[in-house]
Amino acid sequence: TDVMVWRKSSEEFHGYLHKAQGMVDDNPNRIVDYIRPWPYQLDWDSLMTSMDIIETLDQGCCVMKYMTAGQL
Repeated sequence: TDVMVWRKSSEEFHGYLHKAQGMVDDNPNRIVDYIRPWPYQLDWDSLMTSMDIIETLDQGCCVMKYMTAGQL
């Protein structure tokens, strides 16, 4: 697994925006339910509030937007 994560200060709230990109070397059919959609991700990500598919690039490849609850 190769993952890169970026962060920058938000202009809309006191906190950070994060962007993550990665490649997982496994069978997509085996892992897709843990990446999208609900409900499996809620088992390990209790802060997640929403998930949207922004763009479908190819069969089995898409750009997704996740929203998580902030922690103070």
